[in-house]
Amino acid sequence: MHEYGMPLLLLAVPVTTLSNVLRIASLFLFASWFGQPLAMTLWHEIAGGLVYAVAIALLCLIASSLVNNRAVSSIRTTTTTTN
Repeated sequence: MHEYGMPLLLLAVPVTTLSNVLRIASLFLFASWFGQPLAMTLWHEIAGGLVYAVAIALLCLIASSLVNNRAVSSIRTTTTTTN
């Protein structure tokens, strides 16, 4: 497994759980504002796709941050050992 695979795998559970909690909360809010039938048809489909797209984007952002932090720390290590 890639060196960033395990941290991403471990972070996937809370990220997707939080995303799903936000999706359910948005369903309740949408239902209270526009009615349950509209919330359970239109918004349920939209929120489902949107939430998982946001979760994937967030995991990609975390992966990018892990890679960039690793690159920065290796540059710092290289420059401090050569001085």
